[in-house]
Amino acid sequence: MKWRVFCAVAVMFIAMSLSACGSSGSENSSALISDTSSSVGMERKMTYAELLAKYKEIEDNNYANLGGDEFAWATIEGHNFTFDSRFSDTKLVYSYCDINNDGVLELIMGGKTVFDSGNTGIEIAIIYTLVDGLAIPVVSTYGYPEGIGVIECSDKTLVIEVARGRQDHAREVFYTIGSGGKLVTLDILCTNGFYRYDEEEGIAYYNRTKDYEGTETSITEEEYQNLLRKYGSCGYFPLDKSIEQREVKLDWKLLSE
Repeated sequence: MKWRVFCAVAVMFIAMSLSACGSSGSENSSALISDTSSSVGMERKMTYAELLAKYKEIEDNNYANLGGDEFAWATIEGHNFTFDSRFSDTKLVYSYCDINNDGVLELIMGGKTVFDSGNTGIEIAIIYTLVDGLAIPVVSTYGYPEGIGVIECSDKTLVIEVARGRQDHAREVFYTIGSGGKLVTLDILCTNGFYRYDEEEGIAYYNRTKDYEGTETSITEEEYQNLLRKYGSCGYFPLDKSIEQREVKLDWKLLSE
């Protein structure tokens, strides 16, 4: 997930996820996303197969019940959601990955869009895990300027990154999945504008902080970059341009196939 530039297509897919499963608030007050695992809002919990069938039903119906406005509202099975109709040609995709190495494959849902430029983009919208054989929504996002990625740490473990960046302010939250499908926060990094801009070099020097149990503490640019290397994140414009995202290569499948 090259999260410095987001696609807005995730808006549609988190909306559809609400129609399939519902959502609830996050236990993490510092989280940027919807942690739906704390009090799952499903009317009826589903297996992965049932869940995928539900998504396919919505896609096969070409979202016909959602109207033609730019942002259309609808209710399916008692769950309200919004659909960004500007991206109605986007195709649903899914993949599996054992993120926390517990022997249980997570189901990752997203959308694949071919833009007018000809470029293709895939954005993760929601991640599910299995608890007692039934799908539990773990983490979701509401699209630009927010994004989800599955990345590889320096010790080869995998983490979920939820990142938001806009107008020189950003937050990167790194999670793993604990027992019962609960999100476990590993680190929160913040960028709070820049304190100096070198016009000659064209470089902004940013204020970096790390969130310690709800309190942001200043860290140096070097500390920030070392944490990016640890988690495999590309971060929010670090001064070291060699830092790259260690994004996990997922085997995406079209839901329609």
